[in-house]
Amino acid sequence: MLLSECPEFSEFSEFSEFSDIFPDCMHIKEYTDYLRYELARSPHTVEAYTRDLAQFIAFATLGHPEDFDPSAIDTTCIRRWIASLALEKEAPASLRRKTQSLRAYFRFLCRRHSLKANPADDIILARLPKPLPDMIADPDMLRILSQSSPESSEKSKSSQPAPSSQSSQPSHPAPSAPSSQPSQTARLRATRAQRILH
Repeated sequence: MLLSECPEFSEFSEFSEFSDIFPDCMHIKEYTDYLRYELARSPHTVEAYTRDLAQFIAFATLGHPEDFDPSAIDTTCIRRWIASLALEKEAPASLRRKTQSLRAYFRFLCRRHSLKANPADDIILARLPKPLPDMIADPDMLRILSQSSPESSEKSKSSQPAPSSQSSQPSHPAPSAPSSQPSQTARLRATRAQRILH
């Protein structure tokens, strides 16, 4: 049964009416004080947790909170409630909080009012969707791809100026070729040698 089908849900959906409508066995006033003063929850959290509890009781009692008996609630009942909320497109974050709200309430009853077991302990919390990574803008993506492509590498190489022929030649002057004409010293030595021989 969907939550919206509970006939009298709107009669006790406001936080200010919880203590007056719910039976004494639920200990609503003591529970809200427990959240506020012992667990140091904010007023917003206290209101949200108590509202979640009211929604669950509307589901479990078909809109008759005076018939609610905490000891009669089991894990299957809570699972059916969570499933009905999922069918109504409730956000995963909201499903997690509602499950945690019931865990806190039944834990309170176990510690303070001798409830034997917490029926919400075995409920698996809804998984939160993982945020998607930031996307790179199209112009930036195209620029990155164009820089990393083989064609762009070839273009960058071809755009570089070719080395000039002068730069390939050595900077120091080439040694001059030896002269084919004998030097003056060599001619004098040859003349002296001829005189000695004669």
